[in-house]
Amino acid sequence: MLAKIAHCLAVVSHDGELDYWLPDVILGRSPAIGHYVGNEGIDLKRTDPPALHMTKTLRRGEHCLVAMRLFASHDLSPTYVAVAGRFKT
Repeated sequence: MLAKIAHCLAVVSHDGELDYWLPDVILGRSPAIGHYVGNEGIDLKRTDPPALHMTKTLRRGEHCLVAMRLFASHDLSPTYVAVAGRFKT
């Protein structure tokens, strides 16, 4: 589910600018989800008023990362990060 959310956000934010890496994982053609989805230590801070979900796309060098915090109004909800793809040069 996190890979699907990240892929959709990357397409909306950077349509045509990326070589996308998540479709093969989403469609079950690659078992390497652990290489693309995890936690990098990025923390999306709560907003006031609290948002239900929080997302942010980030550029790290040539990579597009998508940070996601689901049910962000809860203090213990983690921030997940997915590497959605590489920016085309």
